[in-house]
Amino acid sequence: MNALQLGISALFCGGISFLFETEAIKWTSTLIFAIGWQVIVLSAIAYALFYWLLRQGQALRVTSLFYLMPPTTAIMGYFLFGEVFGIVGLAGLFTAMTGFWIVYFFKRDRHG
Repeated sequence: MNALQLGISALFCGGISFLFETEAIKWTSTLIFAIGWQVIVLSAIAYALFYWLLRQGQALRVTSLFYLMPPTTAIMGYFLFGEVFGIVGLAGLFTAMTGFWIVYFFKRDRHG
């Protein structure tokens, strides 16, 4: 099912790109690194780790890791690309980190 979702997304985004972008690709080392990062780290390794963690039996904790994606990306953008946090960005960062903290560390007693 995941391959189907990714395939449809690729077709949709590819179609839109043909409408708004030129067909020229400048193959720079930055582009090659970004594509490699997306394919190898964010796709293959991340999905393998995700499914491995699910097999360990803590699905709620595993899904709570999705709350870390936006703040991690924002922090990486700050350090790698000099992006600046505004007040809205900091509020979003705080909200996402709080969501992660609540889901990951909050333990409910289900037996009483």
